[in-house]
Amino acid sequence: MITHRTATVHDLTPRELDVIQLVTNGRSNHEIGAELYLGVNTIKTYIRTAYRKIGVTTRVQAVLWGVHQGLLEGYEIVQKPDAPQSLRAS
Repeated sequence: MITHRTATVHDLTPRELDVIQLVTNGRSNHEIGAELYLGVNTIKTYIRTAYRKIGVTTRVQAVLWGVHQGLLEGYEIVQKPDAPQSLRAS
């Protein structure tokens, strides 16, 4: 089974990826349906199957997964090389 830790954009179908990218960028199900020319129930089905594949259960988790996969438009993820000394585990 694929979990959110190992799932990548390559694990999704092209349409599931389109939907998750739009979810990541804050679109509602109605907006996604209008943009992709699909009904809301079809969008819900794509969301449900994508959530299962990426190992999430909520929209917030899906958005975070999408951000980590680079699906957020206009932003780039920058990882810090090391956490500050005060934040490191003892």
